[in-house]
Amino acid sequence: MAILKILNKRNNVTYVYESTSYWSKEKKQPRSTRKLIGKIDPESGEIVPTGKRGRRAHSDGNQDVNPSTQEHHTASETPDCTENTLDYKTLYEQTQQELLIKKKMLSDLEDKLQKLTKKDQELLDHLNLLVRHYGKDV
Repeated sequence: MAILKILNKRNNVTYVYESTSYWSKEKKQPRSTRKLIGKIDPESGEIVPTGKRGRRAHSDGNQDVNPSTQEHHTASETPDCTENTLDYKTLYEQTQQELLIKKKMLSDLEDKLQKLTKKDQELLDHLNLLVRHYGKDV
């Protein structure tokens, strides 16, 4: 999972997406899906939720509404998104650490496989030598 920041050049707004990669068995290649998290507020630099999960202004312009829970907040009471941003950063860092561990494990397994392949070749060479020396009696 990755967090993507994409600038829309038409309206000069940077949108934030959560991207998840997966393997498509049908097409036999990697694919990814994106979920919109929100957009970055140009003044504060914080992520502002948009769409169904985000806040929408009423016609009077002084309240925000969360359509999923129908909570009403005045503009000054709107929840801060920095906690979600920190959660994503922490999750990203944890994922990076896990990736490093997995890469190390993969490297160790590749070394073991290489050693086993070399040992297998040595045994095969030795067997061929025995067959040549003793003939087909073995």
